[in-house]
Amino acid sequence: MRRSLPFLIPSLLVAQLAAAQNTIDKICSGIQDIYGCTTSFKVPSGIKVETCPQKVFEWVPCKTKTVYKYPCPTWPKPGRMCDGWTCVPGTQEKWIKGPCGLTVLTTNVDLCQQVRGVLGNQGSQFISKAGAICKCFPRAVAMAGAGLFDSLSSSGDFSSAMSTLIGDAITLQKCMLDKGFNIQDTKDKVLVTDLASTDGWTVVRAKEIDLATYGELIAAISPCFTGPCNPDLIRTFFTNYLTESKELMADQITDVLTGWINIFDGIKEKILEIENAARSLSTHLQTVPDKVQAVLKKICKNGECQGPAISSFVTKVTKAIDTMKAVQDIKKAADTVAEVVPKLIDQTHTVIEVTETVPDAQFLLDMIEAGNLRKISDIFEAIQVTKELPKLAAELREAISPVGKLITDYRGQGEDALALLKDVVSISWEDYANEFKANSTHELRTGLIEIQSIIQSDLQEPLQNLTEAIQGLSDVFSTFPIKEGRFQLEAKVASYQRWSTVSMDMPCSKWERQTFKRNGFRASFDYPKFWRCPYGPKRLPWPNHHIPYIKFRIE
Repeated sequence: MRRSLPFLIPSLLVAQLAAAQNTIDKICSGIQDIYGCTTSFKVPSGIKVETCPQKVFEWVPCKTKTVYKYPCPTWPKPGRMCDGWTCVPGTQEKWIKGPCGLTVLTTNVDLCQQVRGVLGNQGSQFISKAGAICKCFPRAVAMAGAGLFDSLSSSGDFSSAMSTLIGDAITLQKCMLDKGFNIQDTKDKVLVTDLASTDGWTVVRAKEIDLATYGELIAAISPCFTGPCNPDLIRTFFTNYLTESKELMADQITDVLTGWINIFDGIKEKILEIENAARSLSTHLQTVPDKVQAVLKKICKNGECQGPAISSFVTKVTKAIDTMKAVQDIKKAADTVAEVVPKLIDQTHTVIEVTETVPDAQFLLDMIEAGNLRKISDIFEAIQVTKELPKLAAELREAISPVGKLITDYRGQGEDALALLKDVVSISWEDYANEFKANSTHELRTGLIEIQSIIQSDLQEPLQNLTEAIQGLSDVFSTFPIKEGRFQLEAKVASYQRWSTVSMDMPCSKWERQTFKRNGFRASFDYPKFWRCPYGPKRLPWPNHHIPYIKFRIE
């Protein structure tokens, strides 16, 4: 640090004064005209003894002459008198130059050069930032200290006065940013906490409402507070804001809803398989009983079918056919589901369209005039998907219930019937040779095997197809998240803090008086003394920024 000027305060005094002097108002009061570096100030460099005319009286031995007569006889004129004179001493005025006071000599010192000399390498940096430090920073600190920035929270009510407040905040913020005072924030923390998709939640963010967006919103709706709304302002703001929000939100929501539609398409495909299998099964059931009875009538003569194994076989066949008749009723349930699925798809497509559509101006006007948009958190009134998505979930859960009922009612029946058929088909008659001794022609065994063949080809294969289709439907249905769980949706606003920090060495100053004495005279001169002093760190809080978001999950 340069110390060429004699009026710089010693280092020890600097340290003692720093704590008392380094308030921003005091610092700035000493450099009021530093902007542009066109200002200088005077400092004492010495004194000059001034002289001026002074009247004095000096002694004159013969200031005046006195004339007198004295006798000076001559022979011719003995009574002659002569004139004589004599000097009369006295004083007379005289003007001379003499000391009459002191003049303090000064030197002009460039204010910016002085600051550079005090702060060294940081001097130019301070000078470039002085406007922000001395004009914008104190005003912003005062506004924050008065709680004015708090009114720009997500829960603060809108008012026409906020337009001016936001404008001031934007101006002050830009002033500080332009001079290198960066803004720090807690956005990253909010992103990994409030806005993280955890615990089964899917988080979808709308466009962030920063100061500029907040100002545009207030400007659009503030006329409504004092008179009629301005439809053009409202349309312009919300079209822009909701379009940008749609671009952020639509993909995520559409992905979820498209996944649901894919599930519905899968259900539709499996229902078609069930209908085809049920139709085939029903067709075969119309002929199988008669085919079986015809074979039994042919082979069961003279009590030949009364053996325990054969009679048990006949009973199982009858039971299997009766069970199959109950299973074939699945066609009606499948038809009901087939009617429901297209509606599910249409409803979901409708919500996708809502997600990708900006509400018209009249909807927005009605919303504002009804008083439904009074604070930031009310922005969801304009994001219609926040209402349509829970409504859709409730409707889908109710509408899709026939699918679950079909699976519950017929999967067990189909599996039981298939087990009966497999039991019938799997019987090996070689294990019951004693029951065929009375029939030497082998007609009885051949007939029983024929019945097994009829059951296998006409019933088991169609039923196998049906049960596989039911299982396929169950597998697809199990992937639909809201068939049983409760759909939860929350619409919130995550706000994050923002601030700037001012911390740097600054040029502190105070006024000093130097007094000079000489020749009985005294003179004083007041001038500023500068020294390096630390300032900060001083935290300047800015208004929060806000991120509206929705999150949903199935419980």
